[in-house]
Amino acid sequence: MNCLIYSRATAPHLPFTVECPKAWGFEYKSFMAWRKTTAAGKVRMGTGYRVRTTGEIVFVGTLGNPKQSHVPPTIFDGIAREHSRKPDEFYALSDL
Repeated sequence: MNCLIYSRATAPHLPFTVECPKAWGFEYKSFMAWRKTTAAGKVRMGTGYRVRTTGEIVFVGTLGNPKQSHVPPTIFDGIAREHSRKPDEFYALSDL
């Protein structure tokens, strides 16, 4: 089977986000970073634990050797909306 996974994580859950796909047989390949913005285009500042969060990490992993129609950039801006809702800008970048 050939499969590509994008696994999103907030800072406190980074270890789990790496280990979970690994347990499913995926191999870590790279990462992307979602810089959260407001609808007005300004960086959205979160509360954070030790640092003020302005984004989330997206780990990229593979199972087998999946083909991609294009290669997305490492960093992308996306409007932060409701809690846990992923930005439309992410879906536009991915092969989903």
